[in-house]
Amino acid sequence: WNVFDFFVTALAWLDLVVAVRSSQAESTGSAVAMMRILRLARIMRVIRVCKLPLFADLKMMLNGAVGGIRTFMWSQVILAVPLYLVALILRIGLGDLHDSGHGGADFFTTLAQSYFTCFRCLVAGDCNNADGKPIFVLVSRAYGWWFGVFYCFLTVLFSVALFNVIVAIYVENTVAAAK
Repeated sequence: WNVFDFFVTALAWLDLVVAVRSSQAESTGSAVAMMRILRLARIMRVIRVCKLPLFADLKMMLNGAVGGIRTFMWSQVILAVPLYLVALILRIGLGDLHDSGHGGADFFTTLAQSYFTCFRCLVAGDCNNADGKPIFVLVSRAYGWWFGVFYCFLTVLFSVALFNVIVAIYVENTVAAAK
């Protein structure tokens, strides 16, 4: 490593000499650009410091985070597909019933709005309208009790089954990537 440090220091001095000469000659050639690129070799010192045992946990965490990105992306697909199907079912079932605006069906008039409402209710946990009233309680009272049962089934499906499986797979893949 001492030879490498000497080489990096010599490059820094060479870069300084070239920078002074180029400022005197007021020319910016490809040699100056090449020396500036070689200046990046000094970053290797930082990488050398990261090989210390002190940074072993950080390296393991970064490897795990990078290794978990692919799993995270697939988990988004696993969440999006059932959420889309639920949004489609609720759009078909409630989308045309929004006449009064008091039954909660106005949150399901378009597929995009239905998807966003389903995301809010089943993933984010914010299932209230602007007045603070629960959307699916309003829907159940106005259009039938089975919407409430459907919402309870979906809440259990998403929060217990789907989320736990996704978290377990994500943790397993992240730990495997960290090793």
